[in-house]
Amino acid sequence: MTLHLLVKVKKADQDIVRLFDDQMVSQLYDEKILLFDKDMNLIYSSVGDTPLRYPGEIINRLKAGEKEISYTEDGFDVIAHHIRYKNADYYALGKAYDNYGRSKLRFLGGILLGTFCLALLLMFLLNAIISRKITTPISRLISEMDQITANNLQRVYQPSSNDEIARLSAEFNKMLNRMELAFNYQKNLVHHISHELKTPIAVLISNIERQTANSTSAKNEFLDFQKAGLMQLADIINTLLEISRFEQIRPEHLAHEIHLLDLLFECAEEIQYITPDTHVEMKVDESVHDASTLNVPGNERLLKIAFRNLIKNAADYSTDKHLHVRLSKNNGALHVAIENNGPALSTLEQKKLFIEYFRGANSQNKSGFGLGLVMVNKILQLHQATIEYHINAENRNEFLICFARPV
Repeated sequence: MTLHLLVKVKKADQDIVRLFDDQMVSQLYDEKILLFDKDMNLIYSSVGDTPLRYPGEIINRLKAGEKEISYTEDGFDVIAHHIRYKNADYYALGKAYDNYGRSKLRFLGGILLGTFCLALLLMFLLNAIISRKITTPISRLISEMDQITANNLQRVYQPSSNDEIARLSAEFNKMLNRMELAFNYQKNLVHHISHELKTPIAVLISNIERQTANSTSAKNEFLDFQKAGLMQLADIINTLLEISRFEQIRPEHLAHEIHLLDLLFECAEEIQYITPDTHVEMKVDESVHDASTLNVPGNERLLKIAFRNLIKNAADYSTDKHLHVRLSKNNGALHVAIENNGPALSTLEQKKLFIEYFRGANSQNKSGFGLGLVMVNKILQLHQATIEYHINAENRNEFLICFARPV
């Protein structure tokens, strides 16, 4: 519009042009406007000292038909324009530094950048909130599932919603119900069968004893052999019954405080009474500073069965009947180590040590059924304790029992 107006007044009084130049044209910073006619005669030049070069290539492009050409020169914006007015051609060149426009662009750029950063932050926050809302029930389900054991088939939390997590929790609880029924059936089956077999076996043993009193020595030898076999069968049944009972122990039956050192002394005395040639040496490590820290929560009868079996087992498989029992503390846990000088187990045998009916190569010519350590392991699991076998630094067999709960 400015250039068209300048064309219209080019023949007017120069004072009007100068006034227009001062009021309208020079409002831009360091602006320069040149206006040429078709013969490239300068007919107008705005006020100002800003140099404006106009390459011949630009003019030629305007003459060739281009209406407007824009480019940058030394940080200034330059516009070349072709004007057609009353069948006459004019060429105008303008150069200026648009400080106001550039500040607006910078301001707009700042707004866009801030808006982008804010939107990005909101997106991350929204994503974190949604992700947490989605993963929280999954994490809770995993945590509750991790606490489920054969002796603790607690049900997982089932949300009131009808989403996939709720349906998964419901199906998992149904599966736990079926597993509990199967476990109970298995436990009751073993218990009932073992209980029913006790009576006929006891009758058979009683009959054999009566026959032995009235039989010859040759026949008595045969009857004694049969009686020994029945006694072993009775021992197996009693052990299976004990294991079945252990699996049905409730947590409230494991809450009594038991002084472990006293219990170990009692077990050792019982074993030494049965086998007088057995020597059990007790030792309390320096890490135990207070006798009260040797207390563990549990069931005294069950722990006595477990440690009596361990001490008897160590005595039976020892070469010199000399045992070491050591109590120590490590990181708040109470450790009981039972050592002997017997033959070492192979790596393969160590892996099968707590499997039902397994007996190692060192058990030849020794009575047993491979159930004693299984029963010990189950009792210790009920007390949240662990047991492991290894060869210690002194090249001796060692069973290490760890009560990890705070005492």
